[in-house]
Amino acid sequence: MAEYENDDDGFNHSVNPCSPHWGHDREPSRLELWSCWYGNYHGYVAMIVCSFGVLANILNIVILTKKNMQTSTNCILTGLAVSDLMTMSSYLPFAYHFYVMFPGPVTNPEKNEFGWMAFMMFNALFTATTHTISIWIGVVLAIFRYIYIRLATEGYIKCSMPRAKIAVITVYLCSIIICIPNYCSLTLVEMTDRNTNRTFYMLKSVNKTNEASHMLMNINLWTYAILAKIVPCLLMCIFGGILLFTLHLAKRKGALLHKHNRVSDSFRNRMREHSRTTRMLVAVILLFLVTELPQGILLVISIKKSSFFLEVYTPLGDLMDAVALINNSINFVLYCSMSKSFRDHFIDIICCFCHYHKKQPYMLGKRSRATESML
Repeated sequence: MAEYENDDDGFNHSVNPCSPHWGHDREPSRLELWSCWYGNYHGYVAMIVCSFGVLANILNIVILTKKNMQTSTNCILTGLAVSDLMTMSSYLPFAYHFYVMFPGPVTNPEKNEFGWMAFMMFNALFTATTHTISIWIGVVLAIFRYIYIRLATEGYIKCSMPRAKIAVITVYLCSIIICIPNYCSLTLVEMTDRNTNRTFYMLKSVNKTNEASHMLMNINLWTYAILAKIVPCLLMCIFGGILLFTLHLAKRKGALLHKHNRVSDSFRNRMREHSRTTRMLVAVILLFLVTELPQGILLVISIKKSSFFLEVYTPLGDLMDAVALINNSINFVLYCSMSKSFRDHFIDIICCFCHYHKKQPYMLGKRSRATESML
């Protein structure tokens, strides 16, 4: 992993477990040895995932912002795609330099020159912010879908496009505010190699020697753990559970109506698209929970017990980063597999890219159909 001293700074994973955090009084654990082994491959894994994710999220943005795909739900999904794109665009050069070009726990003037270490600090703070944005957009997505289903006929009004835009902008601004203490937590320290007398830099936590700075650091950690991890995960659990229950009720109601032949084919198709969209959004929410909830729990334990941070949280840092990156890139696959409108637009883009012109234009449907399939 990329090496910088982080102490108890639990929301930045890039602490090197292979540098002697172990000390001289004990042997490394199996988890720590596994972390060092995986660290040799993490850069390549991250670069593959990020390369796919950058392309996938660009396609998400292009498709979801097309004129006949502009719905409130798609607006929120576009905000999610933008934040995921920023995360992986920043992580890609970071993984290349600190994992591929200079693998392992090596500290030298070439690897730790000022420019790259400044970028490491930027990446740590920037990705923490974009990651916070993504998870809160997941919460907004769950709430909007719940309101749309709960209010039925008034759903289009309550979940309008202007309100969706306001919600996304609010998430971006509030996430930046939440991470402000994080921006003040790291600093670059100039050091000199005793053998070569060359200068290099290390990324360290701010001075925590006095009681006031230590208290501020704890407040920072608790703020991030609660507002960027625990609370959004709890909200997604609540609204995700409600959506699953709603799906179950809709399925039972549809089966009952079908049994008595009380529904038309058009209504049945509309309900099928409605349920498919809800399942797709629930899948997005569940991916967030699988990724973020374990991290939140581990982070809270790390704040309470510093040895847990060094012995468990730090060795799992690369793995948690990899899982988070996969979550940032997988939505494109979900949209293609669960939304016909999204698939149609994607196929149309492929056809245009390949300069393949059909005799009849590819039919993408009216705005109302896009609304039914994606909202």
